[in-house]
Amino acid sequence: MNDQAILTFDATPRPVPLSVRPSLYFGGIVAQMGWFFFGFGMVFVWIFVLNSDIAALWQFSGPIQTVDGSVTATHETSYSEGGDEDTDGTPIYEIAYRFTDETGVMHDGVCYRVGWGPSPGKPVKVEYPAGRPELSRIEHTRRKPFGWFVVFTLIFPVIGLCMAAPRLACGPRISRLLRWGRLGAGDLVDKAITPVTVNNCRVYKLTFEFTDIAGRIHRAATKTHEVERLEDDASELLLYDPMRPGRAVFLDNLPGRAQIDDHGYLIGLGMRGLAVLALPVVSVVAHAVVAWLRLG
Repeated sequence: MNDQAILTFDATPRPVPLSVRPSLYFGGIVAQMGWFFFGFGMVFVWIFVLNSDIAALWQFSGPIQTVDGSVTATHETSYSEGGDEDTDGTPIYEIAYRFTDETGVMHDGVCYRVGWGPSPGKPVKVEYPAGRPELSRIEHTRRKPFGWFVVFTLIFPVIGLCMAAPRLACGPRISRLLRWGRLGAGDLVDKAITPVTVNNCRVYKLTFEFTDIAGRIHRAATKTHEVERLEDDASELLLYDPMRPGRAVFLDNLPGRAQIDDHGYLIGLGMRGLAVLALPVVSVVAHAVVAWLRLG
């Protein structure tokens, strides 16, 4: 990179190559890991959360009507609870039953219970929210294979989105700085360790001090686990927002490792730049299709 050529940057908007733009919104190890966690975690959401009886927390919170009923069929499902690598879990049974509500209308229902599969014809007690026999279940069972506790699987896609969100939020700002930002040269004035690690590398917060075109001194900070990229020069070149100089992007820390040519223009990343779209596109499209099939 030729620093003297880059110093010719002015207020004229600079083009951002198409192959660079995806990295501004989806690039970086943390963001890519976030999309992986989201895509992988949503698999468990579809398997467990959509088959959980979380609705029972409010459906059965009021007055409950209890009537007599009888089992009509029982079979073991493919689901189970507990177990580990050495032992099988306890099977979950689907139980079909029939009952007559307090108005004399006959109903059929299905419920689930871990490790209990009563024989057809067995008398049982059926309960349902007062006036809502369509929400019935046999006492001590649930209306879906899993209990509400499986909602903890939501933590995986949520963590993934939390990891990907900062890059999505910063993308427009970085894009604007690459097009309209003024050039500055920052000197490292503070290096603070953070509690975060990426690929077993500690993330640091680096603060730089620079002078704007009016001669005023400002500070800009960035966080990175690749500190050597921002410590290899006496001064680090950056593009800052002339209206809010504290907002800056460092040329040696551009998303996707984008580079600048000797004329001050961004160099396209080719297919490498577009590759960062693979995880987010596959994750979003695949789960959108599943949502349409399951919920549509």
